[in-house]
Amino acid sequence: RPHRQLHLIYRPRQELINMGCSASKEIEQPSQPQAQSQEVTKEQSTFHELQNVNATNAAHGHPNRDEGPTLLQTIIEKAQQTYSSVPAKASEELPAIEPMGVSPVVLDLLVQTAKHHYGDEYNTKTTTEVCNDILKPLLETTPSLSLVQALQHGSSGTTSVQLKPANRFVSHAWRYTFVQVAESLLRYAEEQEEEMYYWFDLCCNNQHSAASLPYEWWTSVFATSVGNIGHTLLLYGPWDDPVPLKRSWCLFELHTSVKQGCQATVLLMDGQGLKEVLETGVADGITMALSTIDARSAEAWNPDDKAKIDQAVEASIGFVELDIQVQAYLRDSIAKQADELLLVDKANLGLMGGVASLYLDQGHLEQAELLYQRALEGYEATDGHDHSATLSAVNNLGNLYYTKGDYAQAKSLYTRALSTREVTLGPDHIATLASAYSLATLYSTQSNFDEAEALYCRVLAGRQAKLGPDHPATLNVTYNLANLYSTQGRVGEAESLYRCTLAGREAKLGSNHPATLDVLLNLGQVCQAKEDFDQAESLYHRALEGYQAKLGPDHPLTGCVINNLANLYQAQDKLKDAEPLYHRALAIKSRLLGPDHPDTLNSVNNLAVLYKKQGKLREAEPLYSQALTGYEASLGRFHRHTLMAAINLGNLYIASERVSEAQPLYRRALTGFQATLGPDHPNTSIAAQLCKLTKA
Repeated sequence: RPHRQLHLIYRPRQELINMGCSASKEIEQPSQPQAQSQEVTKEQSTFHELQNVNATNAAHGHPNRDEGPTLLQTIIEKAQQTYSSVPAKASEELPAIEPMGVSPVVLDLLVQTAKHHYGDEYNTKTTTEVCNDILKPLLETTPSLSLVQALQHGSSGTTSVQLKPANRFVSHAWRYTFVQVAESLLRYAEEQEEEMYYWFDLCCNNQHSAASLPYEWWTSVFATSVGNIGHTLLLYGPWDDPVPLKRSWCLFELHTSVKQGCQATVLLMDGQGLKEVLETGVADGITMALSTIDARSAEAWNPDDKAKIDQAVEASIGFVELDIQVQAYLRDSIAKQADELLLVDKANLGLMGGVASLYLDQGHLEQAELLYQRALEGYEATDGHDHSATLSAVNNLGNLYYTKGDYAQAKSLYTRALSTREVTLGPDHIATLASAYSLATLYSTQSNFDEAEALYCRVLAGRQAKLGPDHPATLNVTYNLANLYSTQGRVGEAESLYRCTLAGREAKLGSNHPATLDVLLNLGQVCQAKEDFDQAESLYHRALEGYQAKLGPDHPLTGCVINNLANLYQAQDKLKDAEPLYHRALAIKSRLLGPDHPDTLNSVNNLAVLYKKQGKLREAEPLYSQALTGYEASLGRFHRHTLMAAINLGNLYIASERVSEAQPLYRRALTGFQATLGPDHPNTSIAAQLCKLTKA
């Protein structure tokens, strides 16, 4: 029968390395434009007055709660007088967009106004509330204005240095508190060498009429303007559960930015930058958060907006493709920002490990390996070989080698970390259990089932006691123990643990989280082994749809589920349905993992099985030989995958009437399965029957 896909194993993640943040460098601020030397009128001096107010308040260490609101009201009143005298333009079917952006000085004026209005409640007010409570009433003039229009006409039509063509388009969630948004934008402006002028819809759109703009305006006039700005600034937070990824308008804006070829910067909020997150060793959480993008389930304040966006998405790119597109856009942007951070702070070992983890989660294994090795060498030199930070770096480099399929290197590192932690921290410490879990995962992959089961059970008991049975880390162990039982043919035990894990992950992470999808895939394998083909196909399709939406059509896990679906069709003799899926899975894995990776060899082997069933023995033989040679080199002579490949090649020789060439392969498989799986495993029984039939 066809060799089944290697179980997905919830691999050990990067460990937290507690590092003190490096001292932040002082940033030289761009100097404010000097005031013109000539005399100016009272009306023209409005913005200079604004700068002086802000400078005076800052010098005294506190905002003046009266001057900001008074100044804003004065500007708007003057704007109404000026604007009302301007001849009305003929109504446009799709009105032009305001190209001017606001400077940090304007944002600060709005902050002072909001503080004056709300008093002690200021920190709790959302951007929506600031718009409805302050800006819309102030700008309810005849005609109504945007804040930018008011600032322009309130200074006798002279465009101040505080209004210039926007160089950042701000994408944000209106449910964020205004203080979060404003302080993030002000902080970002201080860190840039160039002066910032934000296209911030709160200020640049006429809030009295924006809601009535047709959807065509957003997809044409607005989209072109975003492209002209050329740089999208996404306000993003919290980093492990970002609000914008759940908002329809934000996803639409990001999709527009992709179409227009805009550069993107992801700006983490709440005072925590990307550097700080990477230094804490939880970079994989960023990648996992991106994988939760689901445009179909995203929300909007206005149900009509949601309906229009959904209709447009369905008629054009489709929800799945939009999710993939936006995820890749943000993933690449974050990786680029991480690279830039590391270039500035090359000696920061915590940052180095965080960026390496980001690379690992994105499949950039060579870059990750280089950084992990540099980080480990740095910790050994500064902290010693037995320090907790050093051992975390050891474990993380082991994770990298495990992902690459270099199991000898991974075992050496995992064993080093475990033995040292048992001595320095004790056998039940949470860090010791993490090393035991890593080593158990490796043993399972190498078919050392007794050692793997003993370590998994040890870790499961320890994590249940320390973290509880429903903690994600505990569920990881439950899941991998189910994988182990499934591989051993203990289907009933495996199914029970899979369903336990599935319920826990759906409750904690949601039904479309990648970790939940992993369980669906392997539960599908158990159902296939029980010949419950309808249930298996349903589970595979759920997993495939989820992986394509969350990770993309070319991700290795997408290739895994495609391979398994092909196996299912082959088991039912639906060979025409299976063949294109095998080719697709093989292409994905060859490109991303290389031709000698065990997962790639799985697809090579399975395609050979298909060719044999189709009677294409010439096409099948070189594939069987490639799989056998590759498995032996990467996994070892007696690994279960190697032994199954030997049986498959032997079967081909029998079909070609080459019995003498098949016999040694069958004997080798029987000896190996007896040693690794025991005499009662189905694979051992198959090998024994083949030896008997061929008198091997």
